[in-house]
Amino acid sequence: MVNINSHFDGSSDIENEPVGENDSADLTWSGYLPFYSVYDDSDGRFYNVNASFSGSDWTVAYMAFHAKGGSKAKISDSGTNTNIGVLALGENSDIVLNGTQVNYIEGWGGVHDITLGAQATKSVTLGGEHVTLNVGTGRVEHISLNGDATVTTNGRIEGIQINQGDHILRIQSEKIKFLDLGGNDNTVFLSGGADVNYARAYTETGLSKFVIRDDGDMRVLTSNGGDLEITMEGSGRIRNIEAFEGTLNMTTDERDV
Repeated sequence: MVNINSHFDGSSDIENEPVGENDSADLTWSGYLPFYSVYDDSDGRFYNVNASFSGSDWTVAYMAFHAKGGSKAKISDSGTNTNIGVLALGENSDIVLNGTQVNYIEGWGGVHDITLGAQATKSVTLGGEHVTLNVGTGRVEHISLNGDATVTTNGRIEGIQINQGDHILRIQSEKIKFLDLGGNDNTVFLSGGADVNYARAYTETGLSKFVIRDDGDMRVLTSNGGDLEITMEGSGRIRNIEAFEGTLNMTTDERDV
């Protein structure tokens, strides 16, 4: 395993080569860095990258971590008014973004565990064995995931699209305009005043479960394949349900339908 330790604070020199191979500073900057990349095309060298963000008022236009032999990026963040244009994560990641605003996040393969805070994000595109995505109170324009996924949201999201694998979504507040779910099995929990404008589930042989808890509101739910199971609790509601294939099972408390 190859280790790289990088600290971004807007002024200190930054390492982007393995510890012990070249311990002199690799990059110097003053508030702006157009490109930072950790890359190795050698077979059998797994890169373990530990990066930390701090300081204020700096920007990295493009930041990437990747190695032919595999990689994992672990990032901690305490930045203020700090920005990254594109964050490319390679095969595995463990990231908590508390203050740094990242416009575009992408990753592929392996396992990704990502937590976003109150800052806005334009796009999150991830695939792999399993993706865990926790969205804070910040706005996200688009989320696209492939593979098994567990997603928890507390901020406004324009659209979520998830394909392949099994998925669990916990929508705990705010609004989602469009939710598009494919893959095998899908389980969605809606609560805390969360509002989904339109949701579509499509699986050939799988099961899509929707649990609408007190104060949850979904305007339209369409199922184009597979089985559909709906539970509505308290004041939770789905206003319009369209199920074209498979079976539909619905459970509610006492109410007019």
